[in-house]
Amino acid sequence: MSTEAEGHGFSGAAASRLHERLAGLPQAEAAGIRYLQVAGDALDGLPLVLLHGIGSGAASWLPLILAVGSSRRMLAWNQPGYAGSGALPRTRVKATDYAKVLICWLDAIGIDRCQLVGHSLGALIAAAAAARHPQRFSSLLLISPAQGYARLPAEERQRRLFERMERMRRQGPAAMAAERAPQLLSAQASEEARAWVEWNMARLDPAGYAQALQVLGQGDIVADLKFWQGPMHIAVGTEDRITPLAGCAELADALGCALSLIPGAGHASPVEAPAVCAGLVDQMEALGKEGQSFTRSSPAG
Repeated sequence: MSTEAEGHGFSGAAASRLHERLAGLPQAEAAGIRYLQVAGDALDGLPLVLLHGIGSGAASWLPLILAVGSSRRMLAWNQPGYAGSGALPRTRVKATDYAKVLICWLDAIGIDRCQLVGHSLGALIAAAAAARHPQRFSSLLLISPAQGYARLPAEERQRRLFERMERMRRQGPAAMAAERAPQLLSAQASEEARAWVEWNMARLDPAGYAQALQVLGQGDIVADLKFWQGPMHIAVGTEDRITPLAGCAELADALGCALSLIPGAGHASPVEAPAVCAGLVDQMEALGKEGQSFTRSSPAG
């Protein structure tokens, strides 16, 4: 059994703490997907499945996993093309292709139903899966959800995608991470949070990243979720510069679900404010059991 911490060049005090935490969390592989897992010791409750964003990987969920605790069974996947998971075989891909892989992976590890959490691009994939397989998910928690570029004018959509791909081509993952990772956090983020976000981004595979950009370019989260009838909630950091509060509030209104604010957190709130995010996970677990939706709430913190 191996761990996500092996052979990835940690340095410094903050990174050393990450190494220790990663070393204690095993990873596995099924259906071509590598994932982190916590077995959980609770006798009841559904598994918690975590889908990361475009600039990270399964390890980005570690602060949240630690905050939730060892009682829950938790699984954080590395999506296709990330951290050793097999890339999608098709040249042109969209969110539904990732959703199909998600369902195949859940089948392979024997999960018929789970609580689903998606962060950023992971929210687009979660939406595509839930729209097509609603019986597989008890609830959806979308943290700083990417909404996709499908509703943008074609010229603007292409400009955004080109800029992101050109940055990766020009800088490579490590240099891009050093420049961009701070933008995913608030100005008050801890040294550990900064190191964690940058380390995850520095591990990106440019080919996997390019495929994921297609999901962003063609994604339309509103179209996927307009028929979702189960419990759903959106959360966003008040300092999020990637998927700002205003856009997340508009999305919550469009979908008829509640919005929680994560005070003082940037885009990578599961890293920067894991305790607040864990509280939302717990609330959504309870609502999933009851089959209810959140009412509009005050800030989560």
